[in-house]
Amino acid sequence: MSVKCSKCGSDDVIAYMTEATAICPSCCEKTVEHADGESGHVFKYARSEGYTCDHCGVEPDDQWYADRADY
Repeated sequence: MSVKCSKCGSDDVIAYMTEATAICPSCCEKTVEHADGESGHVFKYARSEGYTCDHCGVEPDDQWYADRADY
């Protein structure tokens, strides 16, 4: 059984979340407001995974890394 995106219903969900909070990277990027009031990707650092979006689990693109002074 695959988890579907709670916004569009696609199977492109990559983060392991509940059915109600699962979101695909495409919907996350389109400035959909999340349950915590954030919109868009929110990248956080985890020691085991590096930078990933806190909402959908996608990794940042190359431009995001280029814009980081602390990376």
